[in-house]
Formats: sequence, structure tokens, C-alpha cells
Amino acid sequence: QVKAGSNISIVSGANTPTGADILVSGILQSTGAAGNITLNALNDLVINGDADVLAAGGSLDLDAGQDILISNDAIVSTVGNGTITGDAVRLIVISSNAATTTVQTLNGDITLVANDTGVAGDFDGISMEAALIETVNGAISLTGRGGDNSGGSPSGDNDGIFMEDSTIRSTGTGTITLTGMATAGGDSDGVDLDDGLAAVGSIITSVNGDILINAMGTGAENAFELQNGSRVESTGTGASAATISIIAVGGTDNGADIEDASILSVDGDILIDGTGSQGVEVQESIISSTGAALVTIVGVGDDRDGIDIDDTTINSVGTGTITLDGTTNGDEGVFINGLTTQIASVAGDIFITGATTGTGVGAHGVHIDSDITLVINATNAANITITGTGDAADEAVEIDSPISSGSGNVTITSLNGGSTTDDILFGAGGDITSISGTITIDADNAGP
Repeated sequence: QVKAGSNISIVSGANTPTGADILVSGILQSTGAAGNITLNALNDLVINGDADVLAAGGSLDLDAGQDILISNDAIVSTVGNGTITGDAVRLIVISSNAATTTVQTLNGDITLVANDTGVAGDFDGISMEAALIETVNGAISLTGRGGDNSGGSPSGDNDGIFMEDSTIRSTGTGTITLTGMATAGGDSDGVDLDDGLAAVGSIITSVNGDILINAMGTGAENAFELQNGSRVESTGTGASAATISIIAVGGTDNGADIEDASILSVDGDILIDGTGSQGVEVQESIISSTGAALVTIVGVGDDRDGIDIDDTTINSVGTGTITLDGTTNGDEGVFINGLTTQIASVAGDIFITGATTGTGVGAHGVHIDSDITLVINATNAANITITGTGDAADEAVEIDSPISSGSGNVTITSLNGGSTTDDILFGAGGDITSISGTITIDADNAGP
């Protein structure tokens, strides 16, 4: 146990008596009004066991020439405006036995950076396992880069940022920013939110601080992956509510892959923007706006779909609009399938726009597959607008499942692309009904 009323600085080096690592397994507290704590390890910095590292009046600076390891239910915290910074040359792991390992501030920023120079090896840049990072009004920023998959036994899994049964949350105005990069490995993701043995999923949530996820997957499986009960959520209301922005670029599979997960907001806008072999894939998930939040999904595919929606609910029960905008040079601009899929809105308009320049099988601009119970449901005044640009021997728009409108209008338009067949095709199940709105079908058959 070490307590001091002023600054505490521990530095390890090759010639120090304790060697090149620093191990903290007890109480280390600076209780002074402006007392800072600095831990600088030449190799590894380890904080574990019943460790309680507290800068009660100042800031906390963690640096490691190799790894920062915070584990076994340790608590690392500041109060007041004290910040926490952590910089590891290789990796940062925050893990727990009882889901109580915590890194927290009140109003101070939390900034963690791992492997920003691109160290060789087989590892996740920042890994959270049954752990918590939280603030009230400070900014949380995590920047991680995975290894280059060159370890002795490459696993193919080198995420930039990996969360397993973990939570990152801001309960006030603090923003949350995750920047993750994966450059190698068939199972690697830039940012990956998943579940583990506890099977509870991982959570990123904020009240009034915006959530921004920048995920890059050059040479990796997905740029962004959200799966297995994980969720990203804005709980704030009104104009100051946290927005959710997910920008995912790269990925030999998907730019953004959302499976058995949820993205939820009341009034803060939701943006999912994915570019990859397939731009955005959403399976067995929920994307929901319960207030004024706009829901926007933008997908750019290389050799597959721009946007693929499968057995998923996308809804707006307030005034927020829903926009799907998919483009590709390979397959469908927007492909909607799965028996239980529904895009539903009460008052916010629904816009679905798809374009393809692909020449593969199924090169529709917008393709709504068959056997979906009710694919689009605008229950009150919400308007529905579907616009497609096709290519090859496929239609700009193909609708094979029912669409229903209350008092809102339904407009279906094909634009002049490279399609050589019918511009708009309604299959046997593609019924369009409206109680009191106008239905407009505008086919441009001036193509080749």
C-alpha cells in the first residue's frame, strides 16, 4: 500500500533494481489536491489482484514499452477533472474474473492507445474481457491496431479493438470514440463487439456524448463487427442526445457486419456507413429509433451487395426517417430478405435507394425477396420511396413481398441504368397497398 499527498512517479528501466516491468497489486493512491500518478514501464505494466490505483486530485499516466495489463478486478480511477492516459507499444488488455475490472473518471478524459506504430506479432490492439470503462463528462477515446499475424502460431484473429462481455459507457456529456484497425488475418476485425463465456454481449452506451466508431479492415475479415447480443445505444433525449456514427471501411467480407445485435436510439441520429466486399450486412438484428432519431444506412459493395438486410427489424416509432442507400459494382445495390424482416415507421418517411453496375447474377438496384411476411409497413403518414438503378439482365427494382401504407404515399421509381430487361418487376407476392395514400410507379424504359 502506497499513499502520498502529492505526485507519485514509478519508472522502470533496464538498470533499475526491480527490472523492466512494473507490477501493482495493492493500493496506490495520490490523495493530494493536484497529485498525479505516473507509471512508466520499459516492458510490461501490470495492474492486477486487488489493486486500486487512484489519483484523487490529479491525473493518471500509464506507459509501457510492451504491454499494459489491467486484470483480476483491479480499479484504475481518478476523480474531479483528472484524466487517465494509457499508451502501450504493443497491446492493452483490460480483463476481469468477476466483471468488476474498471477504468473510470468523473469529468476527466480517458485515452488509450495501443500499437500505433504497427508492431509485428499476433494480438489484438486493445482487448476488453468482462471489463468496464466509464465516465460521466470526460471523453473516452480508444485507438488500437491489431498485430500483423506474424506470430509463431498465427491465429488469423488480430482485431484493432476487441470487446467481449464488456461495457463502455458515458452517463453525461462525455463522448465515446473508438478507432480500430486490422491489417491482417482472416478472422480479424477493425472493431469487434462480441460475447464470451458470460454470453451477455458487449455494450457501448451514452446519454449526451456522441458515439463515433471508426473501423478499418484492410486485409481483414470485417472493418466493424457487432454480434451475439451486443448493442450500441444512445439513451439521451432532445437536441443534445448522443448520436451514433459507425464508419467502417475495408474488409474482405463486410465493411460493417451486424448479427444478432442491436443499435438503439431515442433522439440521437444513427448512421451506419460501410464500404467493403459487401458494404453493410445486418442479420437477425434490431435497429430502432423511438423518438426523432434519423436512421441512415449507407453501403458500398465491391463484388457483393451494397446493403444486405436479413431477418432484421428496422423501425422508427417516432418522427425519425429511415434511409437505406446501397451501391455496388458486383451484385445488388440493396437486398432485403428473410421471413421476419420488416422496415417500419409511424411518421418518419422511408427511403430505399439502390444502384448497381454489376454484371453478376442478381444485379438489381433494389431487390426485395419473396416470402417476407410484410417487408415495409408505414402505419400512419409515413411516405415510402423506393428508387433503383439496375444493370445487366436484371431489373432496377424487383419487389416479391408485400408493402403496406396508411395515409402516406408510395413511390417506386427506376432510373436509366444498364438493365436490358424490365425496369420494375412485381413478383407474385409483391402487393403494394395503401389505405388513403397515392401509389406512383414510374418506370424508365429508355435503357439499352
